[in-house]
Amino acid sequence: MLPIGRYRKQGFLTPNDQRQTSILVNQIIVLILRNRISHDEAKSHSFSNRLAFPGGVITAQNPPGCLDYYPSPPVYTWTDKFGSLTHDDIAVISSAETIYLQGEDTVHLKILKVDGTLVFDKCDESKLNAYCILVTGTGRIQAGTSQEPMITGGSAEINLVVDDGESTPTPLTPPSDIELGGLGISDQETKDALKERGLVVVNGGTLSLFGEPRIESWVRLNANATANSSSLTLDSSPDWRAGDEVLIVSTDFSQDQAEVKTLQTAVSGGSTTLTSALAYDHHGVKENFDPLGGSDIAWEIDERGEVALLTRNVVVSGQLVDYGTYIDCGHVMFHNENLQPTPIFQIAWTDFNGLGVEGHKGRYPVHLHQLRDISSDNSYVRYCTIRNSKNRGVVIHDTKGAEIKGNVIYNILGRGVYFEEYYKENGNPADQACEIRDNLVAVLERSFYNEPGFDPDDDVAGIYINNPRNLFAGNVIAGSRQHGIWINVAHDDSNWSWLSTGNHGFRNNTIHSCGKRGITQDSEANPTLQKIVGAKVYKCREQGMWLRTKGKLEIFGNPNSNVGRSWVADCRAGIYPATNGIRGYGPAEVKITNLLFVGESSNLGTPDPGKGWETTRSLAQDEDDFVDHDMRWDVLTGVESYDGLNIVDNCRFAEFHDVTLPTSHGERFSGCFTQAPQYADWSVDPRNSLSNLTFHNVDRELYFRDSSFGGATPIPFTQANNQIANNVLIDLDDSLGYGQGGEVYIMPYTNFLVELDDQPPVLDATLNSTLNAYVLENSDTVNYGQVTVKVNDATVSGGVQPDYLKVWRDFSDGSGTTMAQNHFYCKTINDEVQIRNEFPFNAPEQGKNSSGVLVGPKCYYTLSWFKDSGGTPTAISSSEWPKDIDVNYRFSEDVGHVVYLEIERESVPQNIFIGSLTGTIVPMVNLSSLLNTTEDHAWTHIGSGSTGRLVVKLTSRFLDGQPLNEGTEVKVLVR
Repeated sequence: MLPIGRYRKQGFLTPNDQRQTSILVNQIIVLILRNRISHDEAKSHSFSNRLAFPGGVITAQNPPGCLDYYPSPPVYTWTDKFGSLTHDDIAVISSAETIYLQGEDTVHLKILKVDGTLVFDKCDESKLNAYCILVTGTGRIQAGTSQEPMITGGSAEINLVVDDGESTPTPLTPPSDIELGGLGISDQETKDALKERGLVVVNGGTLSLFGEPRIESWVRLNANATANSSSLTLDSSPDWRAGDEVLIVSTDFSQDQAEVKTLQTAVSGGSTTLTSALAYDHHGVKENFDPLGGSDIAWEIDERGEVALLTRNVVVSGQLVDYGTYIDCGHVMFHNENLQPTPIFQIAWTDFNGLGVEGHKGRYPVHLHQLRDISSDNSYVRYCTIRNSKNRGVVIHDTKGAEIKGNVIYNILGRGVYFEEYYKENGNPADQACEIRDNLVAVLERSFYNEPGFDPDDDVAGIYINNPRNLFAGNVIAGSRQHGIWINVAHDDSNWSWLSTGNHGFRNNTIHSCGKRGITQDSEANPTLQKIVGAKVYKCREQGMWLRTKGKLEIFGNPNSNVGRSWVADCRAGIYPATNGIRGYGPAEVKITNLLFVGESSNLGTPDPGKGWETTRSLAQDEDDFVDHDMRWDVLTGVESYDGLNIVDNCRFAEFHDVTLPTSHGERFSGCFTQAPQYADWSVDPRNSLSNLTFHNVDRELYFRDSSFGGATPIPFTQANNQIANNVLIDLDDSLGYGQGGEVYIMPYTNFLVELDDQPPVLDATLNSTLNAYVLENSDTVNYGQVTVKVNDATVSGGVQPDYLKVWRDFSDGSGTTMAQNHFYCKTINDEVQIRNEFPFNAPEQGKNSSGVLVGPKCYYTLSWFKDSGGTPTAISSSEWPKDIDVNYRFSEDVGHVVYLEIERESVPQNIFIGSLTGTIVPMVNLSSLLNTTEDHAWTHIGSGSTGRLVVKLTSRFLDGQPLNEGTEVKVLVR
């Protein structure tokens, strides 16, 4: 292959000689193309190393054989074609032309339009500078190929600039619509992208960048790297050289402990040294908690920090301009204008450094913009660095089949990898069938600027998923100011699943060092089946995983596989499983199986300076979080049981311990299980369960919150009467070890759900002060269900919308013998779906024995309407009581269980009927006949005016056609 670019002059060349030079060089290339001269001859320089011309002799300055692309003529060097251009000029490479860059540092152009081919010599150090660049049609920019990439010592830089680069810079003139239109550019979206300093590839254009390939783009530590040391031990021996720049990520709670360093020595045998010492500790060893002292991999965690290579010899960058309110660095966009041919991007080992226009829609370092289906185009971004971005990292918009693999995405303002589109049913691709694999994303900050129309990244995440129909596998999120991975599936999107195999799903991702949560799914979507497989999460300040679903979600791992294992360690809370808080819109089930939970490992981290902690390790909590014992922070826990249905099975727990804090802050409690971390108003499924659990070296298996922390002080009204106090957790096999080997109920330290010793013994429970919870052995007569009363716009009938439903419990016969300690003020929940308010509460129910006979006392509840008067519940007058309500009785342990509900109502209903269920509700003449009837569902009205009450008997059963695992339900509509 021939060098045709830079020549050393030996004599004087006239302009005519220069033209002859180009002609002769073109002829030589044609001979090569026609096999008249072999590539080997060219590379060995055997036919000539000197080209003679009438005016003198020139000798090749570069080693022969560097150019690796053989286009048809005419072929020019940059100097041949554009040597007379000056700063702020416009350059066009026509479709018939090929231009080579060989060591040039070009003038700073206003516009470069590439309809032909622009090639960087892989052996030279070349720079292309322009305000904006458009590659379109048959246009192509190339630096290396997949077979012959850039070599050591060569480099290619594309710089998006704003001035002429002189010592006293003169700004370039941004292109106008008229200038762009004069170049044949008609699409307004393309024009706008160019005017904001875009490298824009459209309509079949190609960007082909292949930097020098290295053995690894990132690896892990294989020994602890301590503060003040300058040596690293890696888990492999990549071909990283002295002078290479590397990133050592944080392995503590703060992403700010990530460090960029330069290698002083090449990696040899997995070891290297740095030119300067580390400022922080970086964890680099695995740890095993096998109770038998062995090496059972099911008890192993791996918190070894990642080390990434940042150095690349192909660079796309933007000149930084600070406008005060935002920063502009230019951007790269691949765009499909009006269904034209799709642009091609084949990019590997390239550095996208310092790009993005802060807070501006569509102005990102790598933007795949409405490319449609590119599955067969072999387009990809592999082993690149996308770093120091002012607006996100990789953004995928309405594009199918993109591959983003092995990249290092570092120091990003906004989201690292962002899927912009929800799924579309109209046939558009909408960001699906993409492969996001083996990327390292580290250090993400939130921007507080956004132009009108830009959806701000209020929830910063390493990967932000709007469409689940993609593959997310083997990625590492190593530091985010807020979240690691955010899953935000459209609420009406139910036709999808994530499986453990296949071309879409969520598998074997690692997340750590996040300011809030590792994985967040705040979506009420109803997937057929969603599986999160092999997730590994550590050192996240709030929760390792915070997951909401209306469908079926399973978090599981293969405890016997390095790849498929799932574990959560060193997070304030391991997993917070949530559904939609308002039941009735899907199965809403979260199942956690085969996970390892570790409270605190040997990864001590670097304690935050100035916090005053008298501990030897960093804590998830800041000191300020302990003011008044903020309940979000007061328990180190594995699973925070929330609304449910939550099922925890076959999991392992290790190293959960209390910590004594300075006197002013008291104790940080621990428990492998606890309940919701704030005073939640949402309903809590009484079927939440755990089974087949193993514990090793824990202070307590469970700790239930309440505001008095063990009952030392009275519980405030607004806290005691909340769903946090209405929680039922079933230990199916006495895994916790606090029963007699059978099924056990665990409930918070409030007595609405249990009896005290002086009450009927059937519901007697034992208060366990260690757990701060009641423990109740199961029997035929002990069962729990859930009642929800939903108010349909009370003001329509002249009523007042209640704020509280006061629930009095009476286990006698409905005679009204209620006791103060047996009531619960159930707070309203705003039902955003149907614009109603509802009041859910769990309640003991009259159950059946194994012979199907009802046993135990009648479970009778009196329901009264209250409003909020300055924080104090005040009874609503009878004339304002709601009249149009729905009553739901559901989630019993079995069919045939019974509750009785007495509801304030002045007069007899005009209509009362069963909804969503075949069958009827039978009227009774009085309360006695209601209490003694054998009918499953019955009602009567007693009293009148302010003493009027509607009384209903409801019996649990399955809805017609409803799967058994979705629970019992009977619904009564009162009008």
